[in-house]
This record gives sequence, structure tokens and C-alpha cells, in this order.
Amino acid sequence: MDKKGLCVFTYANPLRENHKAQLWRILETLGNLDLFEKVVLLTQRGPSQLKTEEIANNVLNHRFKILLEKKESGKTSFLAMMIRNSLWVTNIMKYVFLKKVSVVTFLGAIELITLPYFKIIKRSKVVYHADDMVTQNRGPKVITKIYSILERSFLKYCDKVVVNGPSIKQWYENEYNTEGVEVVLNATVRKEDVKKVEKNSLHDKLGIPSDEIIFGYVGSFTKGRSLEALVKIFPELKGKHLVLAGRDGEEEMVKEAARKFSNIHFIGSLRWDKIPEFTRSIDVGLVLLEKVSLNYYYNLPTKLFQYLASGRPVIVSDFPDMGNLIDKYDAGWKVEPQSDKVYSLIQGIELSEIRERQSRLERNRASFTWEGQESKVKEIYTGLLAK
Repeated sequence: MDKKGLCVFTYANPLRENHKAQLWRILETLGNLDLFEKVVLLTQRGPSQLKTEEIANNVLNHRFKILLEKKESGKTSFLAMMIRNSLWVTNIMKYVFLKKVSVVTFLGAIELITLPYFKIIKRSKVVYHADDMVTQNRGPKVITKIYSILERSFLKYCDKVVVNGPSIKQWYENEYNTEGVEVVLNATVRKEDVKKVEKNSLHDKLGIPSDEIIFGYVGSFTKGRSLEALVKIFPELKGKHLVLAGRDGEEEMVKEAARKFSNIHFIGSLRWDKIPEFTRSIDVGLVLLEKVSLNYYYNLPTKLFQYLASGRPVIVSDFPDMGNLIDKYDAGWKVEPQSDKVYSLIQGIELSEIRERQSRLERNRASFTWEGQESKVKEIYTGLLAK
């Protein structure tokens, strides 16, 4: 198949090496396919980042200067937000103005406003990749309303809509009367990533006896992830350790708990490609989202698959898709994300029970790695070019 112009992705934030693992994998996959002249990721430009940089084989990251940056508090006025978004979509259209774009993928709702430009002027195929349920997430009501209007207005004109779980797929199909929504799971670890990782390194690095259990959390320290409950629970648990890798949000609370209690450990933020070393070194993963939004309730987070791909059982919130996955593979435990119930569950987990589940997961790791999702990505984008 001949190369057919650019494959453009838009992501209205700086892309850093410690997040958006699925996006990195999709870009790598498409860059290696040799379907396009170039895969181009358009993002905002973060501190110390180059304006243009090759970030993978045949993948270019072009970064726009951020105007009207957010205040240190993270808050910004509605007017400043709208001006910044207007500049963002204008920059996108200016960048591709004289370029042939075969496929454009929007990773945010605000970019949908450029859909007529790409469909009519550029004659591009359009993919809307709903990484989050932006209309069902926490956020200002006026912004959520704008996102809802954009999705309702433009989703039906997209050539593909991609989401990361079956419940989200069903919601999009029902909400917008849209058929054929595709699911690409957040399984981002490759098989070889796990094979080369040494087991039990955290026990050695942190001086934790081999017969004591490590419960690991990796990800952002934002509210709604049961962090406050976890740092209160673990000091009461003997022979069980909580190791936290992440940053931002409630980071100071986590650091303070690590200073005060010998079985709570803070190890800082990790690059996404270093996460398999962490997940392979713990005994049990933790994905205890709170029901703060429908987006959280239906979520199948990247970290869940990173734990499972490493052969590590997981404690998850008893929500539909996470619970179904745990049940299907007997891959861990489900619990209501309430302090007393989480405490009772963790207190009763024995090392022998963990080892049994680990052994079972070792045989099924391929079900949670990127290779299975990679074939879906290839199918989606090859199919768009064939139309």
C-alpha cells in the first residue's frame, strides 16, 4: 500500500515520558507500519522541550508554545481558557495548511471544532479517541457542557470513535446513537518489557523482608484514588507495606506518611517505560478508584493492565469493567472503595494466596500486553486508508 500523507494526532497538553503510555504505544505502532509519510503528534510545549523532535521511528512531535499558561494553583479563568483553546485549534489548522493529511486523530473534545476543516478542506479521515469520558468527568459544568455540545454535534461525522472499555463503548453508542465504536484497551506493556525485569528488586532496595507483602500504587496522586484511605490504613497492618510511585496532587500527604511510618514508602515519579520494573517488583497492585464520576466508574486504567501484564494480582474497586476483568481471570480481589472494607480485605490476604494468583497470571500474561491491542490499532488505521 502506498504512503498516503500524514497521520496527525492532536493532544492539547505537553507529552511527557511519565504519562499517556497508550498514546506512546499507538504512535510507535503506526510509525513502524510504514503506512504514512510521517506520523505527527501536535502538542503543547512544556518546559525544556524542543519545538520539534523525533520521538520514535517515523514519529515527529511538533510542540506549540503555550500562551496564557495556567496559574501555579492550576486554576484559570473561563475567558483565558477559551482564548488558549482558540489559539490551540488555530495552530493545528495552520500547521497542516499546506500538508496532505490522510488521517487525523483527536485526543480531546475541543479539537472536534476543527472537524469540518479536516473533512471538507483536507479530505482527511477523522478518528475521535475518547481517552476519557470528558462529559462525565470531574470538571467545571460550563466546560463539560461545551464538550457535550461538541460531541453531540460532530461525533456522527467521525470515521471512527475509539474508547478504552466495553461500558464506555456502550455509553457512547447509546448516548449519541453511534454504531461501531471501537475498543482499544489500555494494555501498554510489551511481552519483552516484562521478561527483562528482575523480580523482587523493591524488597532489596527498600530493605523489606521477603516474607512481608508489598502492595504497590503507581500513578498520579490526585483525589478520587483512595490515597488518603490507604495511608491511614497501612500503619495498622503488620507485615504489609505500601509503596507509592507518582507525583502531584496529594504528594505532600504521601511524603509525610512515608516519613512517619516504616511500612509506607514513597519512591517518586517513574517514566512510563520504567513502570514494568516497579510492577514486577511488588506483590499486589492497587487500583482503588472512587465513584466520583461515571468516567472513573467505567474506567479500565492503564495501571491495571501494567500490574496484570507483570503477573501481579490486583485489588480493584468493585466497578463493572474492572470487576469483570478480575472475575474472568481470577486475577485479584474486588472491594467497595471504603476504608473499613479495604482494611478488612488487605488484613486477610495471605502470601500463599498471592503466590497462587501470581502463578495463574504468569500463564495468562499475554492477555494483558500491548500485542493484542496493537493488532486492533493496525486494523483501524489500515481500514481507514482502504476506504
